[in-house]
Amino acid sequence: MTSNAYLKADSASRARLRRNIAPAAGRLVCGISWHSIHPEFGGDKSMRLAELRPLLETPGRQFADLQYGNTATYHLAGALGKEAWLMPPLNAARICYWQTERKDSCSFRTC
Repeated sequence: MTSNAYLKADSASRARLRRNIAPAAGRLVCGISWHSIHPEFGGDKSMRLAELRPLLETPGRQFADLQYGNTATYHLAGALGKEAWLMPPLNAARICYWQTERKDSCSFRTC
């Protein structure tokens, strides 16, 4: 987690989601998003879900679909102070859109 969180999830919504996505004992719930609709970079930042199968079969993990159309999932996770991993495209697309002028960006330590 980061200490730069500037958003806070609604506690009632968070509790409802935790009940609905109750992980099996000892499993870590990991949200996943694999498609971008960005008009300029979306194609370079997207992949077929089937290509993620080896990741989705990782022992000890339970994956939750965070694919919400145009939601900027990674950036929102950072804004909420949650750890998020980003798999950027190799030499293909710009991934730093927000707060690039700041040194304390909540979602990027280095860009």
